[in-house]
Amino acid sequence: GVRSTVTGLRASGLAEQLGASRAAIELAGLEFEVDGGVEAMSPAQSLTASWILREATTNILRHAAASKARVAFTPGTMLVDDNGVGIGDRPPSPSSNGMRSMVERASAAGATLTVGEAPHGGTRVQLQW
Repeated sequence: GVRSTVTGLRASGLAEQLGASRAAIELAGLEFEVDGGVEAMSPAQSLTASWILREATTNILRHAAASKARVAFTPGTMLVDDNGVGIGDRPPSPSSNGMRSMVERASAAGATLTVGEAPHGGTRVQLQW
């Protein structure tokens, strides 16, 4: 259900995806915060960032049990944090469809994708060129 909700909110660009992610996360009753703006990404980076943001949103809604999500943009970097249960001592499975897709898209765009513990608990997805 979560995937179809987020998929139903597919957006054509990063700004639209940010709005769709906000809507899906707030509809689920979570707080949503944005630091920086999508203009920190170049047009080429925005396409990849949009796909990663969509998948990160799905993961927050399906797995995190979070009460808050945060997206931050700085030149060439996008962070997506949540305050949920985190990934614990195990890295996310690279064989999962979502994780594999995020890694492949980042790599194809010349970026690095890192998934790990957020500074205050939960999970952080970092996309960086």
